[in-house]
Amino acid sequence: MAYHSQQSCEGVQTVCNCPILPLKGKTRGIAPPFTGAEEERDIVDEAIYYFKANVLFKSFEVKSPADRLLVYLTLHISKCLVSLKGEKTLEGGIRNLQSLARGEVPLPGDAGFHLGGFFQAPRSGSERDTMRKYLKQLMEEVAARLPLLYFTGPDGGPNKYWSSFAKRRFLNIKV
Repeated sequence: MAYHSQQSCEGVQTVCNCPILPLKGKTRGIAPPFTGAEEERDIVDEAIYYFKANVLFKSFEVKSPADRLLVYLTLHISKCLVSLKGEKTLEGGIRNLQSLARGEVPLPGDAGFHLGGFFQAPRSGSERDTMRKYLKQLMEEVAARLPLLYFTGPDGGPNKYWSSFAKRRFLNIKV
């Protein structure tokens, strides 16, 4: 059974069937600041923490709105790991993922969006802008946190336990 998000979605703004959850990071964006204790996980921490277990599943049952974000972030982390393949240094990995985060963000309803069954298409231009900004902020947070875990191998190189997951397909989706 897959791991599900523990984030509460009560009183949280929702766009495209996706909650705008608070984030711990320092990236600027529309997400509210995380107000929990330092040791508590935000949605990006959860996605990274549960990634190795969740990526092994071919299906994922959504039990809460936060699970949709967990699915999106797990798929994005898979894409990041593929992008990090071949990188040898932390600095190169950070540049690589920042470049990926600055790229085009497909939204629900767009042709390049792989998770159409999980999210609703935006109903208005403002919903579209809000969703784009939030997904961009999530991608930037992953770009800031993931390399610090990925480059923990010998001599600061890639960690084989992270790099081996670049070959896995989450929900059987090729990224």
